[in-house]
Amino acid sequence: MTTSKSRVQPGLSSGPSPCDELPNIIGRSADGFAQFSREFRFEMCKLQNVFRLLAIPLLSILSACSCSSIRLPGYLRRHMSPSVDACDDFYAHACGGWAAAHEDRAYRSQLEQLDHVYHGKLATLLELPAAEGQPRFVQLLRDSYSACRKMQGRFQAPQFVRWLATWGNMSLARGQQPEMDYRRLLLLFDEGFNLHSGSERFFAPAAESELKATREAVHWLLQLQLPWPAGEVEVASSDLQPLTRNQFKRLYHALQPLGVPAQQLWQQVKQLERRLCEAPPQGAATEAESGAESDADSGEVYPLAEHLLPDNWLLPLPLPVALNNASALPAAHWAHYARRLRALLATRPLAQLTRYALLRLLHQLQLRAAPSFGRQECAAQSRHLLAHAAVWLLQQQQSEQERQSMHATLQQLFEQLRRRLELLLLSNRNRFRAATQHFLLDKLQRMRLRVSVLPQADPATQRQLLEAHYASLHLNYSDYYGNLLAILQQIDQWSRDGNRDVASLLLLQPDGFGSYASPYFLPDRNLVMLPLSLLATPLYRTHQATVLSQSALGFLIAHEMTHGFTPTDIHYDGRGNVAGSQQKLRIHRNVRFSNQIRCLRRSHKEMADIDEKFADINGLSLAYETFNATTPLANNSMRQLFFLNFAQFFCQDSSRLEDSPVHGGSRERVNDAVANLESFARAFSCAFRQKHQCRLF
Repeated sequence: MTTSKSRVQPGLSSGPSPCDELPNIIGRSADGFAQFSREFRFEMCKLQNVFRLLAIPLLSILSACSCSSIRLPGYLRRHMSPSVDACDDFYAHACGGWAAAHEDRAYRSQLEQLDHVYHGKLATLLELPAAEGQPRFVQLLRDSYSACRKMQGRFQAPQFVRWLATWGNMSLARGQQPEMDYRRLLLLFDEGFNLHSGSERFFAPAAESELKATREAVHWLLQLQLPWPAGEVEVASSDLQPLTRNQFKRLYHALQPLGVPAQQLWQQVKQLERRLCEAPPQGAATEAESGAESDADSGEVYPLAEHLLPDNWLLPLPLPVALNNASALPAAHWAHYARRLRALLATRPLAQLTRYALLRLLHQLQLRAAPSFGRQECAAQSRHLLAHAAVWLLQQQQSEQERQSMHATLQQLFEQLRRRLELLLLSNRNRFRAATQHFLLDKLQRMRLRVSVLPQADPATQRQLLEAHYASLHLNYSDYYGNLLAILQQIDQWSRDGNRDVASLLLLQPDGFGSYASPYFLPDRNLVMLPLSLLATPLYRTHQATVLSQSALGFLIAHEMTHGFTPTDIHYDGRGNVAGSQQKLRIHRNVRFSNQIRCLRRSHKEMADIDEKFADINGLSLAYETFNATTPLANNSMRQLFFLNFAQFFCQDSSRLEDSPVHGGSRERVNDAVANLESFARAFSCAFRQKHQCRLF
């Protein structure tokens, strides 16, 4: 953070408000605050007649001030670490107690908690007897869940690997199909297991749409709760060594028929692995090699688990004979290996590479414990594959009045945020030309919020639409692999339909967005999506205080709205079409806008994509300005509550904080966002030291 522990001068605070005497809710106990609230309400009641004489409605004052209802929720207190100074590390201040409060839970973050609870509810509903007259698509959901649960204790790794071959639309046996297409399966190994085979080269240059569709199919598969060789597994040296002859025989027998005689395939595998594991020549560590750690000394050692390998690595490594375990790898070996891997695999035929990858995958799966097909795993998988059916079933647990109230609250919040963003655009600090201003304002006015992937329609119409959506899908309650193949084929067909209308059911994304709790923005529809599973405690409660809605949900909606104006997505117009070349040029040639983009990139060099950083910073600023504008008599305690509730959306197990190249780590996301707001510094009495703020608008 760029704020420090130094305190601002008292004279810098704003003038007194009717709530200035409210005690600081961060430092006051619940009992003490309740005592104060009772006394405050009593004093306000004594003044009621005075307000009536002045023709000032007391209700409006109490509503604006909300003094009598402010109280730090218990879950916020449990997750905080008040001993950490908010000015030094606000993430630790807000989330320092989260891991201890959830240490025995299966989830690792606030977002995972939402999905965990959602999956538990879904599993419970699917285990109940079928209701009379239930829709057919709910029975499909039950069949998917039931077939998955039947796999518990029955998983066989060879069966799974052979199913992958079927999914890849390929035959391992020669001559069984006139044309065998190995490309999708090899792309799976490149995208999911870092094989570095360069599978894109097997797609014709003119077949860009085919490559895109294949990549989407691969991403759908990778998102499933399948038994991929991933997770926190201790790395052993034997796992990363070339296959022995006996190991190869067992693997070859398990995957029969492979369409190639055993001796022929063994020679191919042995030759390839010998080349992979060649030790680097003398001086290799000092060579200048693009993309490798070549500047390291030959004696330097890198820890594999922390620095080099993903946890789903399949291939052997050039481990020195003297290395007793695979916990570390000399830098020279890794540099040499990383430089040669792609070039070496590029010399191998497509079919040979695919067979080899399948053998190594089966080898890794057999080194691991059998996967779990429990309630959580099967509910998550069924939800991902049949998301609309799952959302519909969970939605039936709410009354129509509750659903309408929730939608009205969120749409009102969206409109408030839109008005604030409109004022920001109208200020035109970048001095855009009139045509660009019209382009941006029109986009904002046409932007829509959609709550859940279900269409906004009455219950009867929703049911009819879903029945039609799933009409051609057929599942079996005991055929797990057959069900997977049928659903994935149906998803592929839906993807090819390509309906981009905002009312469409085709809103789910191959990377999982739409089938779990994270919100997202669809630039080609100018649509902000809030999944139904996001709208649960602690983020949403019926009739919760406005400050809680505006700080958490308000930030999330504002973040996604901001995506429509990031450097990447600003070129989509209000109808979701890519803008013409002239409009693109007008935006790119704007000096002020371009300077602010460079400012963001300089300030956050570690980010692969500055769009997310901009959406975090601008989203929080927009949410706070909306809160401030709609709560004019808010006191400092309410402002602190706003920022605390925002930060706790990002809480997670501190031992597993990850720095995503796209979003950044949770600590950095929270601290970078608040460090850009002077309003945060005032709320927590921090010295504001952000001299040069990067603001695109």
